[in-house]
Amino acid sequence: MGLLADLLQAESALINDDPDLAIFILDALLERENDLREALALRASADAVAYDLDAAKARLAEMDRRAPGAADGWHEVGRFLAKNRQYANAAEILEEAVSR
Repeated sequence: MGLLADLLQAESALINDDPDLAIFILDALLERENDLREALALRASADAVAYDLDAAKARLAEMDRRAPGAADGWHEVGRFLAKNRQYANAAEILEEAVSR
């Protein structure tokens, strides 16, 4: 698949509460395009939706290392946490996004 198709399919999987499918798609995409911020943010979101907030935060820390102070990954993870009704975690992540 193409880059944009992979991103769209992974986002669709997350919207449909299928983090395993999103992880499968994104891991393959990140092997080809390891600096693609949107894919990195969606991969962190997939971890969060799969209830692995520590892994999501580790991925966000890696994104921050590459682009200090950027809020895009934090916003994406917070958005998917809220959609997944993990409201307390979403609030924590989105507060960090706002502070950036």
